[in-house]
Amino acid sequence: MTPPEWQVYISIGKDIVTAGAALTAAVIAVLGLQAWKRQLRGKTDYELARRFLRAVYSVRDSIRALRNPVQNTEEIVAAFKDSTNTPQNAVNADDSFKIEVGVYQLRWKRVNEAMSDLQVEMLEAEVSWGEAAAAKVEPFRQCVAKLHTATRRHLRYQLPPYSSRPLDPDAREALDRIIYEISNDESEDGTFTNEIKRSVETIEGFLKPRLKL
Repeated sequence: MTPPEWQVYISIGKDIVTAGAALTAAVIAVLGLQAWKRQLRGKTDYELARRFLRAVYSVRDSIRALRNPVQNTEEIVAAFKDSTNTPQNAVNADDSFKIEVGVYQLRWKRVNEAMSDLQVEMLEAEVSWGEAAAAKVEPFRQCVAKLHTATRRHLRYQLPPYSSRPLDPDAREALDRIIYEISNDESEDGTFTNEIKRSVETIEGFLKPRLKL
């Protein structure tokens, strides 16, 4: 028996409603999945940016400690006890020089540890964000390298034969402006302190947009 025409329309209508509901559910699922992926990616970027910036600040603070012209008692005692801090060409140097070498080695150890942590985060950032991440860090790394060279030069000129022909006053002042953080440095644009500050700000500018969830 052929069903009445209205029953056929009802059946077709039910099929359309069922198909529409299934399609709607599928669209909602896809949109939900995309939103979840965006949220997950945003959270991943946020956590990476946070770790990255924290590592940068750790290096910055260790640099600031290294450039402190005042050596505290704890550093002096540790440097004096550790005989391995004395280079071979300074075995006959006076205790004050040996202590200074030891203090700088202790300080540089903290800088190198902080730089190692930054390197880990930088590699992760390069995977996620491309070469731009490494490019933003490069000026900061150059500051660290410049400081390392200046520190070695500062110590070298306290040993023979360099100690017998010291740097001229202008060169000595330029070297001191790198290895020491001077209180009024921030008021002068061309100083090493401001060079470090600007390099950190470059990284901040790259990372802070990613710190917004």
